[in-house]
Amino acid sequence: MHLSIEPLNGVKGLPLGSSKATVRSFFSGELKVFRRSPTSVPADYWPDLGVFAYYKADGALEALEFTSPAILELGGASLFPISMEVALRFLRQTDPNVKVEIDSAISNALGISIWTAIGKEADSQVETLLLFGAGYYG
Repeated sequence: MHLSIEPLNGVKGLPLGSSKATVRSFFSGELKVFRRSPTSVPADYWPDLGVFAYYKADGALEALEFTSPAILELGGASLFPISMEVALRFLRQTDPNVKVEIDSAISNALGISIWTAIGKEADSQVETLLLFGAGYYG
C-alpha cells in the first residue's frame, strides 16, 4: 500500500481525528484488535498492510504506525522503507529541532517518529514510522 504523508494530519484521505469506522473502511484486509497495555484503548492492526491505528478514548484516530510492507512518501520523496541515515537527513532538512535518540528520532514539526532496533548505524533500516498530531508527545 502506497500512502502520502500529510504532516501533523495523517495520510492523504485519512486525517487524524477520523472515526474508528472511517479508519477501518480506509484499510482493507485482515484486522486484529489489540491493546498496547492492559489499560490502553483498543488499537487496530492490519498485518498484511503493516498498519497500526491508535485511538483516543472517544474513538478518534490519534496516530498511525507503519511497518513493512507499507510504503510512505512525503512531498514526492520516499520516507518508508528507508535507511535511518537517509531518514534523519530528510527530517533535519525540514525540522532542525528533530529529537534524535539511539534508536529513534521524533519530528514534532512534521508529526513523524521513526524507530529501528539496530540503532543509528548508517545502514540500519527504519523499522517503524509513526504519524501523529500536535501535542502527541506532550
